[in-house]
Amino acid sequence: MGGGSVTVIWGGSSGPTRAKTVADPWPSSHDAYGRTLAVGTYNSLNPVNDGKLSIAIGANDSEVTFIPANLSAQSGTSGTGTDFNPGHGIVALTAVDLPNTDDDRLMIHGRGVSDGGWGYDGHGDDPGTRLVSPGGFETYTLPGGTVSAVGNLDGNGSPDLVVVNPEDPAQSPETSLGGRVTVYYDAAYGGSPRRVQTIDQDTAGVPSSGEKGDRFGASVAIGDTDKDGRADLVIGAPGEDSAIGAVTVVRGTTGLLDTARARIWTQNVAGVPGSSEKGDGFGTAVRIVDTNKDGYGDVLISAAGEDGGAGCLWYLRGSATSVTATGAVSVGAGGAGLGSAGASRFGGAVTGP
Repeated sequence: MGGGSVTVIWGGSSGPTRAKTVADPWPSSHDAYGRTLAVGTYNSLNPVNDGKLSIAIGANDSEVTFIPANLSAQSGTSGTGTDFNPGHGIVALTAVDLPNTDDDRLMIHGRGVSDGGWGYDGHGDDPGTRLVSPGGFETYTLPGGTVSAVGNLDGNGSPDLVVVNPEDPAQSPETSLGGRVTVYYDAAYGGSPRRVQTIDQDTAGVPSSGEKGDRFGASVAIGDTDKDGRADLVIGAPGEDSAIGAVTVVRGTTGLLDTARARIWTQNVAGVPGSSEKGDGFGTAVRIVDTNKDGYGDVLISAAGEDGGAGCLWYLRGSATSVTATGAVSVGAGGAGLGSAGASRFGGAVTGP
């Protein structure tokens, strides 16, 4: 088995300056150390690093390890256990930044639950989501999912939680055909959300329709693409139409997300470089970053299956009318200096601030 590793690389004004490996406090308890990460100020979750950034680290068991991000201490670190089936490991982690506090929270995704049956199908692979509060003494159960994001979709200053289950009902009962997105408004502090919104491809106004294997929501990102003070939701569906893939943008309002103005993006949309082909997986990963500092969030979209698995990344600019194809560019594995031969799957993961 692969033990896994985590490395912190420090940056400087001229680029990376040094790197250091993050020690695994419990190497005999798991493998795949570092399969998922989330950085936050988990003040009470990791008192070793009081008031400073920590790295939450998942592996192939049901535990989450917390290590100071500056690696000032790699012993006496803390961990948080979950009730997920350890056979599937920690699927994903999402940091929940609470305003004006050092007690950030953490969304933990796993599969199965320790109810004696390990999930509804007896195999323990039904997705689950837990919101862990500071100290780990309070845990809130959210809709089952394997992907999540945090942002202020209605502009009221309180973080909203987005949880996605991209699987089909045959795999997981709490989802829609092709996948489902659930928005918990004002729920970052725990307890009951102020309101709940569910979105799938059969929601009125959302382009396309739910079909088996679409994986609607396999990737999600939150950011303000139109600079109106309300974040927008970008949803990747890399399995859409025989894995051609598609990305849907839903704009935020002072109320619920505006599905009536939802727009779908593929390589066949005018102005988007390239052309759609089966297996591309357009929407493998999505990210919203204001790359040119004009106040509009720009959308990064990857297709890890592009060009026979070489992979490719697209950049679509934000504007007053949200995402636009004007000025869109793409960068393939070769253009990134990785070579174009072989299945490098460039863009399999896209991260950023």
